[in-house]
Amino acid sequence: MFLLCPCGYTLTDVATPGRIVHYLLSAHGVERLQNAVDKEVKDCGIVEEWPEHWDAARAAEAWLCPKCSRLFTGINGAGPVRVFVLEQVGIDPGSTGIDSRFGPITELLALAQEQAGESPLIANQP
Repeated sequence: MFLLCPCGYTLTDVATPGRIVHYLLSAHGVERLQNAVDKEVKDCGIVEEWPEHWDAARAAEAWLCPKCSRLFTGINGAGPVRVFVLEQVGIDPGSTGIDSRFGPITELLALAQEQAGESPLIANQP
């Protein structure tokens, strides 16, 4: 497949492996990938089913433009393709950490519990 980025660069997944296609996994997806690989090794002694394991892990395919750093998600999914433009490079050191300035501890723990679920990008896939 070919995709023309708004910057003018043509992206393709023809070269495999290549520098365009990336896979996004939630922490749950990593666990599913490890379980699928472990099961195959236990059953067969080797790992040969990588594409199937990425599917089992519910990996979201993302394409990264090497020219402008736009990120395209949902290329091969059922939903719309989402396009993310590079907003900034780096983050303010005050934007990370566990600190009361992010809210009361009960709200932070509730947020952590909410985010323990699947990624919205992955959850919207069939």
